[in-house]
Amino acid sequence: MAAKHKNMKRYIFNTLMALSLLLLLATAGLWVDSYWHYASLRIKDGKISYVAENLDGRIITGWLESMIPPVVPYGGLTLEELDWEWQRQSPPFVSLFQPKTPLYVDSSLIGFGYAASPDWSGVIRNLVQVPHWFLALFFTIFPTIWFIKWNKRRKLGPNACPGCGYDLTGNESGACPECGVGTKAEAVKA
Repeated sequence: MAAKHKNMKRYIFNTLMALSLLLLLATAGLWVDSYWHYASLRIKDGKISYVAENLDGRIITGWLESMIPPVVPYGGLTLEELDWEWQRQSPPFVSLFQPKTPLYVDSSLIGFGYAASPDWSGVIRNLVQVPHWFLALFFTIFPTIWFIKWNKRRKLGPNACPGCGYDLTGNESGACPECGVGTKAEAVKA
């Protein structure tokens, strides 16, 4: 039963490591692209728009709530009929995070920020800003732990205990005398 549990833990950890590595690569790509292009995704749900922006080494996400009746942009569609919008443009950039009124709140610390205020157009902004470097650092945690464990296992000899590294040459009991981790007796007889 312990072997199944250990294999499941290893499977979950390896899956998290692979997902984290993919997210790290995606973050690195977005980070580089954020200095060349402005990208924005808006998903509309009634009066609330959920937004995500990629700009100047940061990701800005949150929601905007309209306090005014819908206007008719986009050739006759009202904002209630518009489900989503994707926008990508080259410089100069215009971000949702730029201050529009004195009520703008910015608690920026090394790239982090938060804005919650109504602006001049009657839109309530609730935005969070996270720098790409933080996301990249966060997504390196699992790959780093995996690499440290892999490097430790690689340095152990072929007859070493996987738990503590004790040399199990000649041990036929099937368990490490130091830590009690079960081993394959056939591999140790050599």
